[in-house]
Amino acid sequence: MGLFSRLRHSRGFGIHSPFAYRFLTEVLRDSGMYYGHECLGRRERLLGRLRAFVDPMQLAPLAGVRPVEVVILGPASAFDAELPENTIYYADTRDEAVKALDARLDALGFGITFRSQSGASVIVPFQRLPRQVIETRF
Repeated sequence: MGLFSRLRHSRGFGIHSPFAYRFLTEVLRDSGMYYGHECLGRRERLLGRLRAFVDPMQLAPLAGVRPVEVVILGPASAFDAELPENTIYYADTRDEAVKALDARLDALGFGITFRSQSGASVIVPFQRLPRQVIETRF
């Protein structure tokens, strides 16, 4: 069932959230090359697309809007009591930090986790998103 779910979700089929669909197709699954990407590795290209995706949010002229940042999780990463609304987490492997963050989001009931078959994870803990784990390729 996991293979079928990954294949189906890898192109965006069966994903009902407009944010999750756009994030999957425009950031995680985008294979286009950008200026300066030819000398970068796969991970660096993905992180560049993540930062480019959140960049328009950083330029928002609205009062009280904090910039969104991309945080790379390490094995010993710790989290505050409240998860900030302005952070997207990336991890290369499913280690204890990713498991702890997923357990925290399960308890809170919000946020989307995108898991790759290679072990990488992108976690978007925004309160306006329902709790969902999407197995895909990126």
